[in-house]
Amino acid sequence: MYHGSSTNGLDVIKSNISSHNIKCIYASENMTVAMMFMGKTNDLQTLKAIENGIPILVERKEGILQKAYNKTGYIYLLPSETFSHQTFLWKPEVISTEEFIRPISIIKCDNILDSLKEQAKQGNLRLYFYPNRPNYIPIDNSDLIKIYINYEKKGINGAINKLLLEYPEFTNEVEKEISNDDNLLKLNIK
Repeated sequence: MYHGSSTNGLDVIKSNISSHNIKCIYASENMTVAMMFMGKTNDLQTLKAIENGIPILVERKEGILQKAYNKTGYIYLLPSETFSHQTFLWKPEVISTEEFIRPISIIKCDNILDSLKEQAKQGNLRLYFYPNRPNYIPIDNSDLIKIYINYEKKGINGAINKLLLEYPEFTNEVEKEISNDDNLLKLNIK
């Protein structure tokens, strides 16, 4: 299993509380997918997905890939015995609930962005720099509005505030969507 990190020299990979509220260690059987997690981005800035079995990384805002990935990164090879895929995970992700795992080896990427570009050249990744993107992602990123309203409906408190902090230009559309939804509890938008 592969675990991507921007931190060098880790003797152990420690579990952390995940976005799924589980203390775990994330990894992937796919080294390219692990590389995508070596930079600090969120799903308001980039889209990470799988299309026809190939990972894609889409820059939603100009300059994010340069900022997040133009640095050194490390891929930790981990023993696979304690990892498993769970239904709530992204397809290429696996987790282990071990407190910590000792890496078998480490691979240094002198420049993560260059490594991702090389993966794209080899056909292991589709890499989209702003404004390029698949046709189903609007250039204004307005697809995020319904996604984040749904997150809020599912109990992820603060999702809409997070959206509007990154995209204040969505405020009117978000308010319109909320007012048109009879099933949506009144949301606290700041």
